[in-house]
Amino acid sequence: MHLRLKNIDYFYKLKKIIQTITFEDFLILIILSSFAIFPYLLLNKSSSILYLGDFYQRHAFLLAPIYGIFFALLFEKMERVDVFKRKLNFKYIIIFICINFLLLNYGTYRKLESQLFIKNLTDELGTKKTLPKGKIQLISKHFPGDYRFFEINYLLYKAYEIPGWWGNASVTKTKISDPPFLYTNNKIYADVFIFSDYKYECTSYIYLKNAITKKERIKNFYIFNYKKYYNLDKIIKKC
Repeated sequence: MHLRLKNIDYFYKLKKIIQTITFEDFLILIILSSFAIFPYLLLNKSSSILYLGDFYQRHAFLLAPIYGIFFALLFEKMERVDVFKRKLNFKYIIIFICINFLLLNYGTYRKLESQLFIKNLTDELGTKKTLPKGKIQLISKHFPGDYRFFEINYLLYKAYEIPGWWGNASVTKTKISDPPFLYTNNKIYADVFIFSDYKYECTSYIYLKNAITKKERIKNFYIFNYKKYYNLDKIIKKC
């Protein structure tokens, strides 16, 4: 794209760049890519470099060194064939640093939103009567993060100081699955996933109000006004 915008004979230049590339130059990239991709292929899963928030961010970090080395090699080849009249390495390095700085800080911002959501809801639940042990589902149109079951379990533990619930989060009311047999009959799993005192008494649905979208959270400075959003609306119990 850069060559095209500069009206350079980019087909000729690109051919020269490719001709300077040897298999040895990119062998390490092939090896790294294989190690990064193989686990996902093995489990029939996928990942995205754009998963920058919450727990998915670790997958993006797996791919970061690979594309970093690739572009470093690419720029080195472009310099070798004298594609541009002046040196470009430093300029492009600054651009890539800025891009990564922006993306990684966005990931940190998403994590901050998620933790403030948990803190606010923990405080509000702590002012209410303790819910019956059993299954819990948080229901809201939008969530500032992706919450796994043990994060909901931890939220309830922080609110009531009892590890007695199995929870999840959903945009609509859905059936809540039972804790896996492996978890309920293994003390180590039960302790790690924070529901060692689990005992089914009721299924509780916790509805939240004042939910806002991702753009609205940024526009309304959610991290400074988090107590105004995602408040308790109603709790429905089925015992």
